[in-house]
Amino acid sequence: MKSTTVLRTMVAAAAMVAGAAVGSAQTMLAEIPFAFEAGGAKMNPGSYQVRMIAGGRAILRISDVERRHSALAVPLVTDSVSRPRGSEPILSFQCGEGRCTLAGLWDGSTTSYTFAPWKSAGTQMAMVHLTNASNR
Repeated sequence: MKSTTVLRTMVAAAAMVAGAAVGSAQTMLAEIPFAFEAGGAKMNPGSYQVRMIAGGRAILRISDVERRHSALAVPLVTDSVSRPRGSEPILSFQCGEGRCTLAGLWDGSTTSYTFAPWKSAGTQMAMVHLTNASNR
């Protein structure tokens, strides 16, 4: 009887932690004025919802608001950064040779995510500011 109670308590605690992690994920909005690639998917210019899905491993979900087309991207590196809290979150893209690829996300707080951009000479970085979806 005691082991059943302990098991139930552990399962309930795990469910609460998982729910809190997913529930705390913030949906942000971005106006991306150029075509790009994210997670192997080709995306058109437009309005996007951006959300980090918490879990065993962080995953970025970027969804085209109009076309309802989404892509998932797994960061290669997740870093803690010391930038001023309250700064605007930013998506970064590596652009060159007629294409742009998702390169990074800074959440506006303390976490930076780096994705796997393609490697090519003569590339430039493009930055897109994100806004909190609940502010609109």
